[in-house]
Amino acid sequence: MILKPALASLAALSLAACASVVPSGAARLSSVSPVTTDPADFAVLLQLPPGLAVRPGSPQMALSATRTDTGETSTATYVLEASPPDEAGNRTYRVAPGDYASLRAQQSLIALWKSENERATSGSLSVGLEGCSLGAGPAPNATVSALVQAAPNQPFIQVLRDVSVAEIARAAGMEEIRPCS
Repeated sequence: MILKPALASLAALSLAACASVVPSGAARLSSVSPVTTDPADFAVLLQLPPGLAVRPGSPQMALSATRTDTGETSTATYVLEASPPDEAGNRTYRVAPGDYASLRAQQSLIALWKSENERATSGSLSVGLEGCSLGAGPAPNATVSALVQAAPNQPFIQVLRDVSVAEIARAAGMEEIRPCS
């Protein structure tokens, strides 16, 4: 089971970000297990340009697993909470403490499935965030980058670099990014 991150409008950013995925980051992240990573340790750092923010209440993490031999599935969505902005205005998003128990229970179920039949068990982890504009919005050439951390005191792994905000909006079928308010 591998970790598959996608940000913003899930489909839109993954379509727009293909050329912006950092291969070394993706390789490092593929070794992270969403089944064994402590929910308190997982973090997403977004580097957003001026004029672009994350719509409050939209950040979520989804964990899904399927067991092909029994037809069982387990899918759940968890709230991500934002830290205060750092000196550059970037925010880190972490699983809400109120979701830890539920996520750990799902991880235990998926680990059991893997122990019973690893070849029949597959899954994914995704992160979804909805962007919104502040003031006049981002500049036409603005970009977004995303980094992921799977353990405390470890460096963040860059997985997306300089994804065009305009490409993300086009891929999502939006002519413009809606205002935050």
